[in-house]
Amino acid sequence: METPYNLASKRFHEFNAGIRVTKPNFDGSITLTNKGILLWASYAHYFDHEKVAEAAVVSRMLSEKENVLVVGGTWIMDDKTTVKARFDSRGKLVTLLHHKIKPKTCIKISSEFDPKALDRIPIIRYGLSLSKSERFPFSVVWSS
Repeated sequence: METPYNLASKRFHEFNAGIRVTKPNFDGSITLTNKGILLWASYAHYFDHEKVAEAAVVSRMLSEKENVLVVGGTWIMDDKTTVKARFDSRGKLVTLLHHKIKPKTCIKISSEFDPKALDRIPIIRYGLSLSKSERFPFSVVWSS
């Protein structure tokens, strides 16, 4: 539970509360955030010694009565390559391929497809991250 209090205004600025259950093969949580406006529930299940995972997140804006469902998965192919994908209830599909070339150099290719916007070309991004240190990474991203 988190409730920051501002002494100058004498008010609580936010109210966040939640519970999380963690086991070796799954994680689950329910969180109430943004002063009780957003209810968030998530579940992740790990398969094959954490090389494959699937997850689902349901969020509900209590003030607007809007639900959003997101399902996705991760597949760690080897020590250098990871593939991720997610699909939301609005119809958007997002994928990511992350490949380490060297210990601090990686290439990322992501794509985003929105079936509601079939008149537009899907977004594909290419990225190259070079990092000499964790504090000052350098990255380049190309989009088409």
